[in-house]
Amino acid sequence: MNCKLCKVIWCNKGYLAKEATKWTSGLYALLGFIGLFTSYDEIIATEKSIPYRIMIGVAVLAGVWLVFFIVNAFLTIKKERFEIIKSNNGHSLYVQYGNVFNKKEVFTPDKPRNIVIPVNRCFDMRLDNQIVSVETLHGKMLNRLYASKTYTESSLNLLLEEKLKNSEFEQVTLQEKPKGKQKRYPVGTCVKIPGIDKENYLLVALSSFDEDEHARTSMAEYSVALQKMIESCNDESQGYPIVVPIVGAGLSRIKKNQYDILRYMISVFRINKEEINSDIHIIVYEKLKNEISIAEICRKEKT
Repeated sequence: MNCKLCKVIWCNKGYLAKEATKWTSGLYALLGFIGLFTSYDEIIATEKSIPYRIMIGVAVLAGVWLVFFIVNAFLTIKKERFEIIKSNNGHSLYVQYGNVFNKKEVFTPDKPRNIVIPVNRCFDMRLDNQIVSVETLHGKMLNRLYASKTYTESSLNLLLEEKLKNSEFEQVTLQEKPKGKQKRYPVGTCVKIPGIDKENYLLVALSSFDEDEHARTSMAEYSVALQKMIESCNDESQGYPIVVPIVGAGLSRIKKNQYDILRYMISVFRINKEEINSDIHIIVYEKLKNEISIAEICRKEKT
């Protein structure tokens, strides 16, 4: 068993232990029921002392529990997608490991899909590793669009200006934001733009920059952004699946870890269950499989 596999099992240890206990309890309940109609005297040596028989029973119990733990471990490791919420119209919210730009994250990879991308509230589209870092989803989206020549920076900015022409904004000064655009839109402002390979991007305004070019987002702003994002997903999805990252886990400076952010996102989607009109896939970056247990989150959310 390699180190990576051990880390994944350790990350899911709470879930695996509870599942093993549940399965073991179920097996012993079944054996107890069968015992009403037959005798186990031929299996258990009744001539042995009671302490010996107790010791054998405990050993068998531990062995059965361990087998169920291992079986659940391999089943859990193999499973990538977990259904968390099922809406009344047949669509569901899933949480899964993967990559938001991988078309195989949805059930219909040959059809259009919508990808939520958190951006700053000025909708900066210059990939300069200052205002927009190539390491963020915002930066990775721009890299895909510019590398494929779907847009240039100028053509993308023209499209955004057209999309945002009727939106309110505040004019920020060069002192407040020395680089990039100076029109700052309300938190949660959403703009949908066509992308590449049947991708549509739903840009969600989240963070603001201070004079030191540091992104900031308060929890109050974050809550507003999530609510508006869900409403926009409902309006803009056209029934096609929506792929959502752990919003706020990047450079937005939300002062929460990714596990807590994910739980919070699920709770907001649950409150807005009636707004789910297409399958929604929340993506946990695949390299975090040994840090965030989706299986454990699924268990907690369904209890």
